[in-house]
Amino acid sequence: MRGHWVIVAAQAAIVAFVVLIAIGCVSHGADHRHNAPVDDDASPDDDDSSPDDDDNDDDFSPVDDEASPVDDDDNDGNDDDDNDDDDFAWTPMSGDFPSLSAVWGTSHFDVFAVGYDYSASAAAVMHYDGASWARMGLQMNRELDAVWGTSPSDVFAVADIWSILHYGGATWSVMPDIGARLVPLCALNGGCSLTSLWGASNSDVYTVGFSISPFATFGFILRYDGSGWSLADLSPYCVSAVWGTSASDVFAGTRRGPILHFDGLSWQSMTSGTEYYVFGIWGTSPSDVFAVGNETLHYDGSSWSIMDTGELPTVSSIWGTAHSDVFAVGCIAGGEFGTVLHYDGTSWTAMNGGPFPCLSGVWGSSSGDVFAVGIDVNTVDGAIYHYGPPD
Repeated sequence: MRGHWVIVAAQAAIVAFVVLIAIGCVSHGADHRHNAPVDDDASPDDDDSSPDDDDNDDDFSPVDDEASPVDDDDNDGNDDDDNDDDDFAWTPMSGDFPSLSAVWGTSHFDVFAVGYDYSASAAAVMHYDGASWARMGLQMNRELDAVWGTSPSDVFAVADIWSILHYGGATWSVMPDIGARLVPLCALNGGCSLTSLWGASNSDVYTVGFSISPFATFGFILRYDGSGWSLADLSPYCVSAVWGTSASDVFAGTRRGPILHFDGLSWQSMTSGTEYYVFGIWGTSPSDVFAVGNETLHYDGSSWSIMDTGELPTVSSIWGTAHSDVFAVGCIAGGEFGTVLHYDGTSWTAMNGGPFPCLSGVWGSSSGDVFAVGIDVNTVDGAIYHYGPPD
């Protein structure tokens, strides 16, 4: 009984913590990427948070060495990628796709894309085997927002309304419910949304999210240790993205607040320099990290700074192979069209291949094998584009 009252007291303390936080984690509901224009209200004078952020959340190694062999077409011993890049192009892939939010894979022959099938009112998982895309069986009425894994038989996905799924190589299954046990406030405030995934290993996986209630603002970070999920951190900010370089160097993006950092011991706040959402994080090292959203940020190991992308899109996802080879995708014109940006180490440029639909996820196995997924907001049909050499 004593233990029961300790738990009750702890939950009451959490409730009090959130009540003191300003109202409104997300003004546009659980959806956080599709058709998400720049939040003009998010000015320094309009801060609805209290004082004191793959997806695509792929594994840290920016290049899958087994999937990106040296391109030496002329057998001169040199990498010919730079000579062949001019022939690479973005092309739409064929298929009947549902609305898609995120993409991740282990190689060109093993790619997962997740989202929502509006016609069937059901979660959607697509799998690519190097030849064609196929729908995977999954029965649940949830929109899947992120996917990440460690191998073809160890893949995680998270849903907008508090569900975590796992694929063990044969079937997808919903992991045990954790809402009421880990974050009691989710049950008290209409539910929570999970938005991003990343892990250092299959026994060190993170997902992040926030309350979808208009009456309480809070975010959280959950960690999976190989046997179960636990609450790693509770934040007064909506936590919307997670990525890291190792178990002791993890970054989490927020809305209108700092970027959170885990050093292996505790989570600390970093000044981000932006007042807007962070939707995606990716980097090559602890001193070379990019964060994207309504603004694009870079961390050099000491501080964050805002980058000039040359456009004003809502950038939803970021992935690359090196500091000088970074891809970012997003939406423009209120979500009616999409964009693909590329960073060459000096500047960001818009890539050819459009017009693109609103894009929300990007991932690749190499600089010449990149996938981008999204949705046509007019038809709610999904789309998948591939960047690589001509067929």
